[in-house]
Amino acid sequence: MVRTAFHAVAAASLLLLCSPFLCAQDAPPHQPRPKLVGPTKWNPSSQSVSTAYWTLEPGWNTDLEMRNNLRSRELTITPVLRAATGEELSLAPVTVAPQHVVSLNLRSLAKVNPKVLSYLGSFGSAVFRFDGLYADNLFAATIVRREGEPIDFHFDGQESGPSYNSGGIEGMWWLPAASSADYLILSNPLKKAVSGTLAVSSAFASHRPLAVSLAPGETKRIDLREVLGPSGIGGAGGLSLSLPGKELISATQIVFDEVTGLAAIMKMFDREPDDQPKSRVLRAPMMALSQPDQGLGFPNGTQLLPRIFLRNAGSAPRRYQLRLIGATRAPEHLLFQPSRYRPAR
Repeated sequence: MVRTAFHAVAAASLLLLCSPFLCAQDAPPHQPRPKLVGPTKWNPSSQSVSTAYWTLEPGWNTDLEMRNNLRSRELTITPVLRAATGEELSLAPVTVAPQHVVSLNLRSLAKVNPKVLSYLGSFGSAVFRFDGLYADNLFAATIVRREGEPIDFHFDGQESGPSYNSGGIEGMWWLPAASSADYLILSNPLKKAVSGTLAVSSAFASHRPLAVSLAPGETKRIDLREVLGPSGIGGAGGLSLSLPGKELISATQIVFDEVTGLAAIMKMFDREPDDQPKSRVLRAPMMALSQPDQGLGFPNGTQLLPRIFLRNAGSAPRRYQLRLIGATRAPEHLLFQPSRYRPAR
């Protein structure tokens, strides 16, 4: 899901000071025994977590990752593969010990269960079902990778079928080279059909809006290079998905290039239905500027070419100002001149 939650926590404390003498005078002859608080009463109910994408197309593989967040109880999880059509295939239940992780290799499972590869297209979304107190008792993810290439994508799971509404989904497309691919992946975790309109914008051409409909459980993968045509090569632009029913579906976008080894997830944002324009500050921490951290395991000599994408997703011109802050003891500030962006730019 493309939703970000911000929580503000305020804490206050009062410190009472007394001399050792006064404390001894006021203390009762027998200190009360501490009250031991046991674990939360275990009344589990059906829970499910969905992930946006898996694929077993030629040259690709997917791992299903499950982590039990509980400290004292096992979780028995049933991974379910949804085909692009929404048809479901339940895999064998997996029992995960407290605070442990279990990973399943779909290519290996397909050798044992031929049904995994019998789905047309061999891609879709996944859902993990279990009994627990909350969906957060489980962390689930799908890790999609191109075999033999430094290309992989990590899709975190989200609670299935949320009840809150969406004002639409915003994002940006990017095709850095003729060999690049850009996939917009839409999946519907709900039990009802969803329809909307996808608008693709760019600085060089206008594009006809695309009607999008998703049956329950269905996944659609839109090849944006085909939508944009040759004029999109080397460019970037905007994506807007409007949903008249205000349903919240899963939208994710991946860009990869088998020639250069590029792999990037283009962040998609859920628009709040009642959001109003106002002054805001957006932060992007831990942005690598040129030299990657050694812990990332890049080959020696690798240089990063960071890019910052800005887009006005509103209906009126907006003024933006960009500031880069260096990660040193005396941070250096690089301030760019304020810019004014027209709508859809």
